[in-house]
Amino acid sequence: MFALCLDYLTGRAVATAYNDRQGAEWPPHPARVFSALVATWAEQESLDSDEARAEHAALAWLESLPPPAIACDEGCARTVMTHYVPTNDVSLLPAKLDSAAGKQHEAAAALAEAESALATSPSDAKALKAAQKEVEKARKAVAKAQEKFLSTAADVYSEPASATQAGDAGKLLPAGRGRQPRSFPSLGLPQPLVHLCWPVALDETHRPALERLAARLMRIGHSSSLVHARWLSEAPAAEWVPDEMGELLLRVPGPGQLSRLQAAHEQHQGVEPRVLPFRAQRYRARDAAPKGKIDDLRHFGRRNWIVLQRCGGPLLPLTRGVDVARAVRAALMECADQPPHEVISGHKQDGAPSTSPHVAIVPLPHVGNRHADGGLRGLALLLPQQADKASEQALLRALGRWEQRSRQQQGLDAEDTPPLKLGLGDGIEIELERQLWGEARLRTLQASSWCQGSREWVSVTPVALDRNPGDLAHRDPAKRAEAWRAAAETIARACSLVGLPLPEAVTVLPSGTWPGGAKAARFPAFPPGDGKLRRMKVHARIRFAEPVTGPVLLGAGRFYGLGLFKPVTDDDGAISAEIRP
Repeated sequence: MFALCLDYLTGRAVATAYNDRQGAEWPPHPARVFSALVATWAEQESLDSDEARAEHAALAWLESLPPPAIACDEGCARTVMTHYVPTNDVSLLPAKLDSAAGKQHEAAAALAEAESALATSPSDAKALKAAQKEVEKARKAVAKAQEKFLSTAADVYSEPASATQAGDAGKLLPAGRGRQPRSFPSLGLPQPLVHLCWPVALDETHRPALERLAARLMRIGHSSSLVHARWLSEAPAAEWVPDEMGELLLRVPGPGQLSRLQAAHEQHQGVEPRVLPFRAQRYRARDAAPKGKIDDLRHFGRRNWIVLQRCGGPLLPLTRGVDVARAVRAALMECADQPPHEVISGHKQDGAPSTSPHVAIVPLPHVGNRHADGGLRGLALLLPQQADKASEQALLRALGRWEQRSRQQQGLDAEDTPPLKLGLGDGIEIELERQLWGEARLRTLQASSWCQGSREWVSVTPVALDRNPGDLAHRDPAKRAEAWRAAAETIARACSLVGLPLPEAVTVLPSGTWPGGAKAARFPAFPPGDGKLRRMKVHARIRFAEPVTGPVLLGAGRFYGLGLFKPVTDDDGAISAEIRP
């Protein structure tokens, strides 16, 4: 085992979280540290020297290693202050030339997206041919945009300068520039040492190159976040260790990261907005017990959560959850590749219902404690555990296009996470903001709130039964009892349909029992729309023989958030006192 020791010389770390412009990143993500090493390598005078080649080889070896464990103490968050700084992107270009340049950049971005889609396209000939056609189309668009830019530039520079342009020249000086708000989130570090610990021995052939890189490494994050780095042959005990069931998600490098960083720099040249390429890796605290491996038979797990937090508009009750989920699905369908991928639409190319699990859109309400109000704090997009890379990319492209459209409508920078406006069709509009990979601050939006292992689970939203059990309120006690028994059997069968073990007990409840919850009768009919068979909705309590992990989503409405259960445990595994009898 070896480690990279980082000593924060100023006693504070200044680095903005990649998904929260007002939050500081801690612990430092391994992908950020790797990028800093790559930048250190690229800043030398010549990349063709023997030393530069050796350093490149050392970085390629480093990216091939498993994700490192991390040893660090907690940081103390500092108050984020807003500073107004002169802008750097001053331009004297006439509007039409500026527009032509913008279209040239858009065409280049479209080409990069098409080439990425080609690289990840399925291997069948039809899909491959379609992807190749998109690349060829994008290349023609780039050539056309370049030709338009050159002709526009020739026209512009053949004209004499106007009085307005001459006056705008003063904006090139600092005193004449406009000022924009900026913030620099940081943390105080009582213990300024951080160790990234790899579970292998340091390859001695790469040690000299790695030591040269560490000696030249000056900062991690902002230019004021100065560090002294050195390599150690022994590593201390780590506070954070990689675990696919962990709660903390960090960006890490992987094979090909070095070439991706070089390709990205060729495109943005250190000037244009850019997003750091990375691979996502979950970590758990060293003292937390490992959760074990994920059951591959389960439709959904605690991985693959993409959380959208409510950031504007009215706080809706949990009874509007299906309306929100349907509106999100409509937005994703509109922004998806056409025709939409089966994992988004839930239908095959011929229009038949999908036989495989597809993405579930699950509104997440605040329930379960004495202050709970049942309001929807956001929602989670859950990819099936069996989803392949193409399915994941299809969902991410749809979400990315939705965000890009929102950025353009609101005039935001490319690196900003935009609010996503969502209309529900009745004059109500809310705004959602992506908390990528589930790094949400609200406990309601954290996967652990819905996935903690427990023997007992109670519904937050009612289960839409797959079969009609009969009249649960029948006057005849025997028929009423038979209907309740049939409803319980249907719920037990629903567990096996989603890969859960059969429960040892199912209790159908007359009403919701979670604080902040709502009776089944208060939820709109499901499915909505005229001429459709209405599903009976009931609340339930389920007990398994052994603890199971969530999420638990059951019944016909599970892809829209109906049949969402919450574990009945506290930190000691005892039955929670918050459940009402």
